[in-house]
Amino acid sequence: MIGVISDAADSMMLMRSLVLEVLFEASARGAVLAHMDMNGQLIVVGSYGYASDDLSATARVSIWTHNPLTDAVRTGKPLIFDSHRDLGERYPGLHGMTSAGVITMVLPVRDRGLTVGALAISFSAPGGLDPDALVWSSITELLGWHLRQYSPIRGVPDEPVLNPRLTTRQVQMLELMAEGCTNSQIATRLGYSAATVRADALHVYRQLHVHSRHDAVLAARRSGVLGQAPPE
Repeated sequence: MIGVISDAADSMMLMRSLVLEVLFEASARGAVLAHMDMNGQLIVVGSYGYASDDLSATARVSIWTHNPLTDAVRTGKPLIFDSHRDLGERYPGLHGMTSAGVITMVLPVRDRGLTVGALAISFSAPGGLDPDALVWSSITELLGWHLRQYSPIRGVPDEPVLNPRLTTRQVQMLELMAEGCTNSQIATRLGYSAATVRADALHVYRQLHVHSRHDAVLAARRSGVLGQAPPE
């Protein structure tokens, strides 16, 4: 398995090898790998077994969009859909995600303790899928290593940061970040200098163990500092 991933020329070839060589005996029929970029977008970087039209709704979306890949990244938890109907009921309009098979499993992909993307796999038949099985953690860990080529420091801690030491002003900053405000806009809204906002932002990043405002908002929601965003 390590050889398959390390020898793949790109993410498209990697998904092909994952389905045809690593997971073929498990009745895998399709796979999609997505990576979270520095702008808070989840981008499909590799796929196999799906028609391009099937993935058009998930090819590049905001991390706050309600779909299986983004939900796996935001929550850090796996998702399993046991039929086309199950997927369609939970995510209307995404029946294409099961076009390669009947069962679909979506797993968060981690690298160095951070969630950096998601993997969706479709299967032609149920096989007692256990997302907590060692084989899946091994696969997603190797895929996390593969995704380093896209952004080596991007991601959100797997576990919520408990009781981050943030001031009321810093929580207000996070709320404005979640609204999409720039540092200048935050400074104007809160009545502080841009330098103060930048200094506070760095403190927020350190407390939440992240490297960007998008990850800070995501980590703050996961930690309960901010409420959950409404589905788009």
